[in-house]
Amino acid sequence: MVVVAAAGNYGKGSNGHTVYGGITTPGIEPAVITVGAVTTWGTPSRSDDTVASYSSRGPTIDHILKPDVTAPGSRIISTMSPGNLFVTNYPQTQIDNNYMKLSGTSMATPIVAGAAAMMLSANPDLTPNMVKAILMYTSEKRGGLLDWGVGYVNIAGAMDLSANINAKASVGQYWLKQPNLPYSENINGYTAVWGKTITWGEGGYAGNSLNFNKLAWSQTIVWGETITWEETIVWGETIVWETSVAAESGSINGQTITWDDLLAQSIVWDE
Repeated sequence: MVVVAAAGNYGKGSNGHTVYGGITTPGIEPAVITVGAVTTWGTPSRSDDTVASYSSRGPTIDHILKPDVTAPGSRIISTMSPGNLFVTNYPQTQIDNNYMKLSGTSMATPIVAGAAAMMLSANPDLTPNMVKAILMYTSEKRGGLLDWGVGYVNIAGAMDLSANINAKASVGQYWLKQPNLPYSENINGYTAVWGKTITWGEGGYAGNSLNFNKLAWSQTIVWGETITWEETIVWGETIVWETSVAAESGSINGQTITWDDLLAQSIVWDE
């Protein structure tokens, strides 16, 4: 089962500072696809899109790199039940008698869930680990892993890769049906280049990991478990672990770090 979860809406503190460490349950689970939110500013081009200020940043309390990907989540318009209590209390969210708009990582999550459903329609043999890896691998890399995840979801790219994978190939076998994939898409005049990066537990990896059927993509491996990647995966980013914060929250260079308890915790920096 492919599970997609919202990262949470705790990316900004009451003082306006960016907050790290605010990923909520069940988005902290390593195996799920955890989605952060992007603000598109109402334009068709991706060029001005930014990670939403409210979108929860990583890492998780267990030091796992999250979110996994980001997707549009601000001012999303969708259908509504006429006269619902939310619109009654917040009339500014109503568009007309049939539609309303909302913002949050819970608005971004269905976009990625829909993408996963389309991928499985194109290639029913994909495992949940494959779906997650493909979504990450084809995402457009934008910023730090703790803000954007591995990148801004690229549904067209995910569909291209899904349709060109022979999911029945043996472990270790090259499985691309078309060896010369574009590795980018033109979306409304904007070129979205695949980041070709995944995060696995505490590490970020880049390389040709999706060219071969790996043991990691099987249904018997839980995302984040220790895997021997061979030489086809290289470290994508250097993550420095810090242990200097002992309070529930601390301000580091204008960035606020929050934790679930008062004990000393480790902080993952995204650069």
